[in-house]
Amino acid sequence: MASATTNHHDALADLRTQIINATSRAFPDLGAKATVRSMGVNVMPQSEASDSEVVAAAAVYQDTINTHPLFTLLRKATFEGMDGLGIKTRLIEIAGLRDDAIVRLDSYSAEPVKCSLNPNCESELEKIDPDVRPWVGSAVKYGNTAGIDPRLVLAIVYNEGGYRSDSFIEREMSYAYDVFIREGGNLIRPNSLGLTNMKEYTFNELKSKFPAEFAGKNWSDLKDDPDLAIMAATYNLKRIQDQYAGEVPDELKEKYTLDQFLAAGYNAERNIPDYFEAGDLGPVVQGYVRMTNTALDKAQQLLSGMYTCK
Repeated sequence: MASATTNHHDALADLRTQIINATSRAFPDLGAKATVRSMGVNVMPQSEASDSEVVAAAAVYQDTINTHPLFTLLRKATFEGMDGLGIKTRLIEIAGLRDDAIVRLDSYSAEPVKCSLNPNCESELEKIDPDVRPWVGSAVKYGNTAGIDPRLVLAIVYNEGGYRSDSFIEREMSYAYDVFIREGGNLIRPNSLGLTNMKEYTFNELKSKFPAEFAGKNWSDLKDDPDLAIMAATYNLKRIQDQYAGEVPDELKEKYTLDQFLAAGYNAERNIPDYFEAGDLGPVVQGYVRMTNTALDKAQQLLSGMYTCK
């Protein structure tokens, strides 16, 4: 397609030159002058042409145009390469989409969101629950570095256990929760650790894929290290994005944003091939995505005072 576009540009310039050169033959007795303008060629006979002279001139110009390579190029319905790229078909499909579906599609090709501190960040920080403040800093730090929206990182923190910080009772019960639910595990559901609820095989996969980031870190460290847990969640989202985002079928992209897909993958990565085949998420993980939407709103509220995210 790029070659065809270049050929069109070059052929158009040459055709204008050929038309200028043909003017002396088109109006041999009228001393006509021809000049190139932005939208074409301007032909000005020095005296008024008769009807027969106009007809004769038109025949000369027609022959010049019909025998030029540009005429052959423009007779084609589309540029060469368009069909191979599926551009025409895709444009027709896009034209039939709702605006929100287009927004969701665009999220897969958009530049990563990064958050930067606002001038009044210190006063805004004081408004945030002291237990939550470190999470915000970690989400922004690791999200910006890994190319994952920090708001999504913070939403995952809330999904996986952060909501338990919202009240005294939940904070006090969190230790028992970790011991009984997460660290107990069973043969069907292996145990998980830390603020972001990560299983050992997932953490080891991150160590293998991102050795520099997780050098000297072990899965057991997650239990008492929220910063490490948030870093692990961030890089797990990045791993899922690197591995799957380029293969998401359009049918799925039209229904879910990239962030929603990554959240679904974080919750149930083993089911991603099934989602691709079905063109939709399963009913259970759809509930997780709805929870993520709520958590994203909360993350946006937390970050909006301290940071500008775009």
